[in-house]
Amino acid sequence: MLRIDTVKTLGMGSHQVFFYGLPNDADFIRSLLLTESDVKVSPPTPSEEKGNLHVSVQGSSSNPLTRERLFELLRNNQYINLTAKF
Repeated sequence: MLRIDTVKTLGMGSHQVFFYGLPNDADFIRSLLLTESDVKVSPPTPSEEKGNLHVSVQGSSSNPLTRERLFELLRNNQYINLTAKF
């Protein structure tokens, strides 16, 4: 089970998702988020802040990725433990 620690909202429909896991776990999170239309997800990046990896996620101007929509995507997956502070 993947543990997502923190989700930071950066503005303009952009977020950073901090989690504990391996690079293949990041691939799982990326593939989950990419199921949404018009969503861009960065490759995993090591993080010293919170968790040990993070990905950046951004929606488009025509289909913004709200914090609530991101929360629903992550919460509705059986392999993710959402301990994130929203």
